[in-house]
Amino acid sequence: MSQLRRRGIALEMSILSSINLVVIAAASTAIVKLVPYNMVQQEKLNVLQTQVESLDHRVNALRQDFGRSFDPQRSLVNHRELGNRVAPGQRLVRFVDPQPERSPELARPADPSPSNR
Repeated sequence: MSQLRRRGIALEMSILSSINLVVIAAASTAIVKLVPYNMVQQEKLNVLQTQVESLDHRVNALRQDFGRSFDPQRSLVNHRELGNRVAPGQRLVRFVDPQPERSPELARPADPSPSNR
């Protein structure tokens, strides 16, 4: 009986070992296939994190501008900045680039009618 029992234990151990080898092979194959996918996902995540950081800066700037736009103490200044209105008692001054002087050829108007000769 002891020899029969040893054979049973040996058979059980060999079956368990072969099952473990199959599981190890399947896990190794899955890891080999998932590593490139993981790398691609990491690259996409880095791109998204960069975009989120840039959008955070933009959102913060817009929040500051929003707060400035709705500040009741700055409303008069905001109206002046956004429109062409001037407070009573003030004058609007606009700086304009001077136009360059025209050469005499350009200053003459062209004769629109063809000459009859």
